[in-house]
Amino acid sequence: MRQNPDRPAPVGKRGGRKNIIMNQPRQFHLIPGEVLAIQRNGTPHRDLEIAEWMERSQPHGEYRATTGAFVVITPTADLPAGTDDWIVRFADGRFMPCPDRVFAAIAIAAATSAPQPSLCSECCDPVPLAELYPIPSGAQLCTDCLLEYQFLQAPDRSAELDRNAVRRSTHQEARP
Repeated sequence: MRQNPDRPAPVGKRGGRKNIIMNQPRQFHLIPGEVLAIQRNGTPHRDLEIAEWMERSQPHGEYRATTGAFVVITPTADLPAGTDDWIVRFADGRFMPCPDRVFAAIAIAAATSAPQPSLCSECCDPVPLAELYPIPSGAQLCTDCLLEYQFLQAPDRSAELDRNAVRRSTHQEARP
């Protein structure tokens, strides 16, 4: 398949970005703020998913859909959405179509400027990067998980946490 020079490289390995596969609205951080968005793919099934999402939203969005065409109705104009355009819902409840290349550029710019939360490898809680501590396995733990890890690594301490009565009694008999 030949690439159109006016279009950016496709999302994926050759494009240097991960594929964004969506069949549910997902939250994105755009430059003006956070929005919900679903990308059209030109199928009636996806258009139906978008229509149902717009109808469930409060206030609900208005649209007109026919086979192969989807139009977002706004107070000022009817805005047709292209086959791979994104339908965006802003915080104030407005719906607007947005061309894929514009949405991708704005969303990527916002993603690179927004700090990503660091997660503890054990509990998966978001933690500031400065509060994560590496352990020999390569995992990075928050303070609470690190204390638990250190407790379990101490000699003869792991037997105290063993809830199996048979093993616990064996450990206690083995102690001097």
